Amino acid sequence: MMTTTTAEAPQDLASHHAAPGSSTRLVTELADLAELASPEVSVCVLRRRIDSGVEAFAREQLLLLRALAETLLVDPGAPDLAPLAAGAPHSPGREAFLHDVRGLISLFADLTGCPRIGVRLARLDRPIGECQQV
Repeated sequence: MMTTTTAEAPQDLASHHAAPGSSTRLVTELADLAELASPEVSVCVLRRRIDSGVEAFAREQLLLLRALAETLLVDPGAPDLAPLAAGAPHSPGREAFLHDVRGLISLFADLTGCPRIGVRLARLDRPIGECQQV
């Protein structure tokens, strides 16, 4: 499995080293995603900066949608990504966002050799793994 996250500042980008014994790799370079080929790696997280147009679109449009949770299974050669930006007005940021997702789909397809790629877009209320205090 691969996932991508974004960082606000360079120091927020993940280190290339995971905890000893972990099957998760945290990377900041696309080439390092090749670690997925290692049998001891089950998850590779790519931390990266994103285009300012994509970031603006995400903040201004996608975050306004309260129940943002979309899952698609797409053909990497011609992915239909319209549901990911449904309800958002056409804008340069929207097109940049869809272009970025298409690029990630192509990258994942090349790395895995899969004929179809699963795409999930979700807004998280808190960081993954954060426990709620009762």
